[in-house]
Amino acid sequence: MKIAWDISIQSTPFRTGVERVQRCLLQELTRIDRKNEYLLIAKEWLEFEFPLPDNFRIVDLSEHDTSYLWRERLLPPLIKK
Repeated sequence: MKIAWDISIQSTPFRTGVERVQRCLLQELTRIDRKNEYLLIAKEWLEFEFPLPDNFRIVDLSEHDTSYLWRERLLPPLIKK
């Protein structure tokens, strides 16, 4: 299965509860799931303190306009593709 996941909140400088929970979920999924393909959608390139396996790919949208309503404009064509 292909799974697209918006991880753009991970670029915030100070992580609160939501960001921490998402990062912990991502870290555990990288550890246990080698079957599904993950597209990690971010507004900029992100580095993690844990390795991403081959079935996890970051889609960096930093070259696109990620201002207001970026999810509504950029994600539908990306997910269709």
